[in-house]
Amino acid sequence: RTAGASIESFVYTSMDSFHQATVTAVGQNYGGKHEKRIYKSIKTGIMCAVVAGGILGLLVFLLGRQLLGIYIIDNPEAIEQGMVYITVCGLPYFICGIMNVLSGALRGLGHSKVSALISVVCTCGFRIFWIFTVVPLMRATWVLYMCWPLSWMLVSIFLLINFFAVRKKTMWKMYARQ
Repeated sequence: RTAGASIESFVYTSMDSFHQATVTAVGQNYGGKHEKRIYKSIKTGIMCAVVAGGILGLLVFLLGRQLLGIYIIDNPEAIEQGMVYITVCGLPYFICGIMNVLSGALRGLGHSKVSALISVVCTCGFRIFWIFTVVPLMRATWVLYMCWPLSWMLVSIFLLINFFAVRKKTMWKMYARQ
């Protein structure tokens, strides 16, 4: 798992870059009162994160054994466990990208506390729940690893709901500012 997580960290860096780009683009367009550009920035960020996350996740999956071989020497069982991690967490990495873009959008609109709260509660809370309820029922490594992509999906859903909940009020505030 450690070797798989090391490989995953390279993919995460690209997903985090979409977060940073979205915070900047949305924040600047919010400050400049360009509502259409805000939405375009978010849509573009999601599209780029899905494409990049999909391509990188697929590449890591297809080249997984070779990449794991950089970290693991002469241990086929460890490489197989690394491949389980890469398969479960690497292939759906585009979901992490969507989560990061939505988080960045809310932060760019000035809702960083809500974004952080949703991210922490949904990620940590869900993973703890998963470990204590689902993992004991289905004792398999891949079941444990499923809490990563499922938590990304849960956070994305709550961030999207929050975005739609604050959107109109935030745009009204944007136009009301001098």
